[in-house]
Amino acid sequence: MKRTSTQRGGGSRKRGRNIFSLQSFGHTLKDPASTPSTARTGNLTSDGRRANVQIIELQPPEHPSGPSVDLSGDDDDWQDLPGPNTADISSATRNPARKRSSATQNPVRKRKWYATTDDNLRYWVENFRDEYLRVLITREGTMGGADRCSCGEAEAVYRCNECHGMQMFCRACVVEAHRRRPLCRIEAWNGRFFERRELRQLGLRVQLGHADNQPCPCAHRGREKFVVIAPNGFHHVAVDFCQCRLNNSTHRWEQLLLYGWFPSTPDNPQSAVTISALKLFHAVSLQGKTTAYHFFNALAKITDNTGSRAFERRYQLVLRLVREWRNLQALKRGGMGNDRDRFAAETRDGELAVECIACPKVGVNLPEGWETASPERRFLFAVFWAFDACFRLKRKKISSWAADPSIQDGWAYFTAWKEYGPFVNTLGEQTEMSTCTGLAALDHANTKYAQGYAATGCGMVTCGRHEVVAKNGVGGFTGGGKVSSSSCLCWNRDAERAVFLRYSNMDYVVASAWRHVRDLLFFLLSYDIMCQWSKNLKEHLLKLPPALRFHLAQYVVKFVIPKLHILGHLAWCQEFFSLLFTLGAAQADMEGIERIWSSSGLMGASTREMGPGSRQDTLDDFWHHWNWNKVVGMGLTLRTRLLKATKELERQRDGLEEFSEAQEEQVPVWRKMVDDFESGASLVNPYQLPKSGPTLREIELELAREEEKTERASATVRDATDGTMTEYLMLGLEIEGQQRQLAADLLAKRSPTAKELTDFRKYSPGALQHLATVPDAPEAPESERTPLLLPSALSAAERLPPLSAPGLAVSEARLRDAQCDESLGLIRHGLSIKKRLQTYRSRNSRRQHQNTRSRTLVDSQQRKVDLAADTYRQARAARRALDDVAGASQWQQLNKADVRMLEDEEEAKKEEATRDEGEKEGSSPGE
Repeated sequence: MKRTSTQRGGGSRKRGRNIFSLQSFGHTLKDPASTPSTARTGNLTSDGRRANVQIIELQPPEHPSGPSVDLSGDDDDWQDLPGPNTADISSATRNPARKRSSATQNPVRKRKWYATTDDNLRYWVENFRDEYLRVLITREGTMGGADRCSCGEAEAVYRCNECHGMQMFCRACVVEAHRRRPLCRIEAWNGRFFERRELRQLGLRVQLGHADNQPCPCAHRGREKFVVIAPNGFHHVAVDFCQCRLNNSTHRWEQLLLYGWFPSTPDNPQSAVTISALKLFHAVSLQGKTTAYHFFNALAKITDNTGSRAFERRYQLVLRLVREWRNLQALKRGGMGNDRDRFAAETRDGELAVECIACPKVGVNLPEGWETASPERRFLFAVFWAFDACFRLKRKKISSWAADPSIQDGWAYFTAWKEYGPFVNTLGEQTEMSTCTGLAALDHANTKYAQGYAATGCGMVTCGRHEVVAKNGVGGFTGGGKVSSSSCLCWNRDAERAVFLRYSNMDYVVASAWRHVRDLLFFLLSYDIMCQWSKNLKEHLLKLPPALRFHLAQYVVKFVIPKLHILGHLAWCQEFFSLLFTLGAAQADMEGIERIWSSSGLMGASTREMGPGSRQDTLDDFWHHWNWNKVVGMGLTLRTRLLKATKELERQRDGLEEFSEAQEEQVPVWRKMVDDFESGASLVNPYQLPKSGPTLREIELELAREEEKTERASATVRDATDGTMTEYLMLGLEIEGQQRQLAADLLAKRSPTAKELTDFRKYSPGALQHLATVPDAPEAPESERTPLLLPSALSAAERLPPLSAPGLAVSEARLRDAQCDESLGLIRHGLSIKKRLQTYRSRNSRRQHQNTRSRTLVDSQQRKVDLAADTYRQARAARRALDDVAGASQWQQLNKADVRMLEDEEEAKKEEATRDEGEKEGSSPGE
């Protein structure tokens, strides 16, 4: 029978060419190392008519004798990026003078926007897409293969899709060639197209318990359709089990496992998953967060993309075997497979965790005498811990601990539920209210978004410098209507409500991790609400189980707040919990745990549908992967940090010396203040900002006392119905404030200040005289625009008696100074709250109405900041108008660009987007 291969029509120009030769695909059988390279040199004769060309052979470099190590290895060949303009490059190489001349005349502008693969893709589309398609269509046929098999005894109608070469075989030869590869995909040519065949159908049987699949004299036939799940799909395989007396592997599950197939069950297994498939899923689930459901369905599509075959009943099998595989890998890597004295069930708490190799550990990396280190060097032997909560790792009310327990409870990163569970069940309601404004990271912890969940999140303890999860440093937060979390909701002044939360869960998690480092002495603890958590900590620790209690007095502990989170705290928190002011903190930001959450949070999509034990084991396995990557990358990380610190040290040292020379007289005093504060000899914080000037109310009280003293000295009696000069000025400032509020709020009523404006003018004769000289307006001005005509708005002559009370202008100047100082404080405080609200919005708001509510809160806070800025500008202008009676004003002009946060995420994103658009428009694709 003559077979024809499917070819592209109308290709007469290709008939005389062997399209299946190595040369057609750019390959050769010659050893490139044995073929010398050549180079050409040439010059013109004196008459310019002929060229003398000399060919020079370039011999390959000689390899040094003896063993050598190739540092490059095969890694240099992974990336193959052929340039689309090879001819242009070669031309430029042959004529370097032309290249230099062209570069001189047309200087190349620095490339701003260029995607590496764009030109390569365009080059392929324009020149090779049709050719690639032709070859792929050719592969669908026999590709001109021989009619007879190479053995010469039968027709060649079979081929393997997994092996290279696509050679055609007869039935006997294809079975013999695949004795060691029983899971390859075989196809049979029916004269028109290829049909799928299983090696089982062709007579191949897999003999277990013998090398090279050799027959066993005492074989026991297994299932004819033994199901095997491999990376290339689902297979039916005919298996034979060995029953030889000399074979030590008498159990069927053991024979399967030795062969590389993980059995579905130890008792009479009828299916298995290959170890290679388990490894593949293990890798893609950790790196790409692929769920078992999607991986299973991908294998089903590879096997049969029509959906006509049912594979669903094998899904539960895959789930169970994946979990067993993860547990076995953790035990093997933790050394339990080599422990002859203990069974796996005797694994100790935290024993399987991958530890940070750079953190201090007694007997491993600490020198002798580290316990007596000076305060300046204690940071070298201190444990930097950061802990926080993540509420993306929820779990629905599915299954229970009785039905789905963990098979490695407490062996790695989670606290052992057998101890943690009873503790959580005994927790009662706690009423600890936060006093730090702006902390609202959990304002939906008790809302409907926690209803229906058995677990609302996780609390974690990590290495703050190297981002490694601590052993037994993770605990789940239970749901069910009660708040069981690691953070707090603070007093919300806008909503006028207080939310009470508990810290007991985080207390337990920290103590659980602490028990593994009790032999160390120095600790730096970081938490985004450390200002609240550290309060009454000793009393909290006494409520823990006796095995977890520890005495803080035995340790030197520093409490800090991460650098980003502290921007949303009160000024007091920023002064006493700042890493910038902590001895030995260096450049640590303690925000690394947020990077762990950003990756771990992606696991929540799958773990929320799991039972409690499955979820705990899955997350433990992911943190194995995370910690291992941190450990193997520790050398590069520390080297990069060292080089950066060494370079920065020079610049910082020069700046410090220059500043110290300029402030030579103050340096000794400042140095003593810092040393006394850090050693505990003084409670005065040298980093605390100086107290602002007197407030508006304090100046009001001072003026009232001065007026009372003046009246007593003059023995004058004032009528009880008459207002004082201070009351007059304060009324004016109050009306100014109402005018600003009315102007800012277009929906506000205009009536509140109308009567006060009328009553106010009778206290200022100079103002009434000034109004008499102003032409009458056709209509009465709106309340927020009516001039008050305080002394600062009058002329110098109008501020003098009898048109103005003695000292009235000076009193207003004092009030204006206080008003300016108070307004700046409100601006700083308002921007701090806005920063915290923006941080919360970007990290916690996930639904539309949550984003809308968060946006409303941010806008409301911005309006308060704008109102304080307008107050400052108006007060400054009034104070400058009184320079002639109260002295020159020191208040600076406040521009709109000055009223900003240290880092505005939204503005930074807008500027980055605008900059990227400008770079795209300014760069051409061919640059």
